[in-house]
Amino acid sequence: MRAILSDVQAQQEMQQFEVELIGLTQQAKNLRVIFIEQESLESFTIDQINLQENILEFPLTFHQLKGHFPGQTRFVWEVYLQWQVADHFETVQIENEYIETKQIDLTTFQKISGDFSGFTNIELTEKNQDAVFELHNVQRLSDRIRLVGAPKIGDQVMKNIVITVGNTDNQNNSFRLTNNISTYSDLFVFELLLTDLKVNQKYILKIAYDFEGSHIHQQVGLISEFDLSKDFATDANGQTVFLEKSYDNVISLTRLEKSSKFSTITQSLVNKTQRLLSASGVLATKLKLLWIKRLFKRSRSPFVKPTIVFESFGGRQVSDSPLAIYRVFKEFYPSYNLVWTIYPELKAFCREHGIRYVVRNSAKWVNLMRRAQCWVSNARYPSWVKKSKFTFYLQTWHGTPLKKLGLDIKQVTMPGTDTASYHRNFTREANRWDALISPNDYSTNIFRSAFGYKNQVLKLGYPRNDELLQATPEQITQLKQSMGIPANKKVVLYAPTYRDNSYISTGKYTFKLPFSLKDFQERYGKETILILRMHYLIANQIDTLEFKDCVLNLSDYPNISDLYLVSDLLVTDYSSVFFDFAYLKRPILFYPYDYEMYKNELRGFYLDYEHELPGKIVHNETDLFSEMNEALKNPDMTNNRRFQEFYKRFCAINSGDTSRKVVNYIVNAIRK
Repeated sequence: MRAILSDVQAQQEMQQFEVELIGLTQQAKNLRVIFIEQESLESFTIDQINLQENILEFPLTFHQLKGHFPGQTRFVWEVYLQWQVADHFETVQIENEYIETKQIDLTTFQKISGDFSGFTNIELTEKNQDAVFELHNVQRLSDRIRLVGAPKIGDQVMKNIVITVGNTDNQNNSFRLTNNISTYSDLFVFELLLTDLKVNQKYILKIAYDFEGSHIHQQVGLISEFDLSKDFATDANGQTVFLEKSYDNVISLTRLEKSSKFSTITQSLVNKTQRLLSASGVLATKLKLLWIKRLFKRSRSPFVKPTIVFESFGGRQVSDSPLAIYRVFKEFYPSYNLVWTIYPELKAFCREHGIRYVVRNSAKWVNLMRRAQCWVSNARYPSWVKKSKFTFYLQTWHGTPLKKLGLDIKQVTMPGTDTASYHRNFTREANRWDALISPNDYSTNIFRSAFGYKNQVLKLGYPRNDELLQATPEQITQLKQSMGIPANKKVVLYAPTYRDNSYISTGKYTFKLPFSLKDFQERYGKETILILRMHYLIANQIDTLEFKDCVLNLSDYPNISDLYLVSDLLVTDYSSVFFDFAYLKRPILFYPYDYEMYKNELRGFYLDYEHELPGKIVHNETDLFSEMNEALKNPDMTNNRRFQEFYKRFCAINSGDTSRKVVNYIVNAIRK
């Protein structure tokens, strides 16, 4: 049996730990969790646990992690699971990949991490009150340094935060930074202009703030590790700032001259990398797919600069959770090399939005994939795309499962494959993922069974849904204006699934709208806009020109979350889009016009479709338009009991900052 730490929720002095058990059998009984401190070998046992199916939960106080060995201020605990089988006990060490650092109070810090073997370490460190205040992130921009921290200690908020920059050689040259410029309520951001630092002089950062009635002064430190040659490279002008971190995490910075040895070495490495990329690009037009596949088999070494590759729906879009993660990387790690892999038709879009890209199936793409430190994707790669040993592969997936998928599909009807091949390829690909994001317990259990997946699950919620929880009314108004939707009109979003059995031949699909656009126009056209969001395989087969005043075909719109935000009502059938739309607590209408055929002949469902959905079900156009009218009259589902039960089961885990959690996780993973 394997045990993986899947979640930790803190509530004041108490933490709730969640451990996922893989390979749990009915013979296992008397489960208990054992903590062993690495240095003193002190230990304690927790046997008051809750076991629901394969999820084990237990409470733990911060006080329990403070050992009793005299003079010890740092405690590192290994965590083991033990259970009884027949007349003996078996023990495994609990695995972990998820990183979380928390300042409990002014003197106590907790960090949950994985060691080199992937097992859980829980570190608790006690310091003096005048110890350093540790930032989350320090960024090197072209002309400034950005400092990012959390204005909260435990459950209490810091007030009146001031950061000063002190010259160690001349205190008269100390100065205060500008005010907090963060756009996040749970972060503060200060920026330091490079021109404010004198060349070859050393500076120490200090912070002051009010906390629980006291005015606190501390030096500034840094939680995360950084690599000077990667995170703080020179800019085009040869300008750089050298950062150092002392044994107690205090950071200092020195502005170097342009001719510094560091600048020369770094620029040389950058130039070499660029020459390699250029040489690879020349080959792109000459190599066929067979040769591309062979390139993946060659030996490889990682890029000098941390490189993250993003891909959405096989390169067909720049969207979904990979886009949400990309945006946070751009904001907090701008010195990283962030590249999208796309098909040629997205070149113009990427250029317009300043997105670095490489065209899929080119030699340059092979070089990028082979040498990148991380892949972030929401779909599968072909089996011949070989992953390097140093590459961390994060799979975000692209929806909460409603229809059967993977190994749970007993008969595969998609063109170009058969059931046995589909199952085999799915399992092989899934277990290349180093981590998989899950939005809820329901999905985690399905992913394990349907994918045959045995690695780390990050049960955090989908990053793409952060914006649904954070969007303001002003932002929604701006979105409507950009789409040409009048502010006084209601909006209905129609987003159906595609049918696996609706293909004509390999690569060719067909679809016909199951209701009349003419009837919609006559009944709702003056007061309501209908947005069509069709699957990319059939998006161009629907002609809406005659109804342009009330129907918008936004199937190619890159970010479906924007469509959710402007919509008052979602109409769907078997698509998992309703799991995401539910975050907005707006009405959902289900229109499965071919339900019996789809249920019996296609994939089937994980949910009880007739009883577990968060909205009404209609089967014909008459009922569709009637219920649509009722739904638009009642746009808020907050007090709907059935809807709220659904929300608690499927949506409640996402706190609105999943993207930042995932980025922190990736950064720690690729720096191991």
